[in-house]
Amino acid sequence: MKLSGHVWLVVSEKTQERCLQRLSARALFVHALNPELTRQAVEQQIKDHGERYLLAYAYGTLKEHSLLAVNTEAEKYLLLAALNLVDCVADTKATCSPAITPITPHSGHS
Repeated sequence: MKLSGHVWLVVSEKTQERCLQRLSARALFVHALNPELTRQAVEQQIKDHGERYLLAYAYGTLKEHSLLAVNTEAEKYLLLAALNLVDCVADTKATCSPAITPITPHSGHS
């Protein structure tokens, strides 16, 4: 993370709770839709997400480890935690002041 050059802001508990509430609400909403409306809702969510590439990476990693099917309670909480973390990063990034400049990585060792 240090070498990325990004400014990593602290994600507060309040942000985590707010993002988890939104994630839960979206899941409940989508669960009640027919397959075509579900597809449209998911496409819209991905299109509007503030961290589309991080979201794609999270889904890819979860899929790679067969965690998208949610066969156990533990898998459900792991899925929620991963997706909530992505939402928290996007939410925190969206509220970040544009005056903050990234820290550049050190070019050499002392």
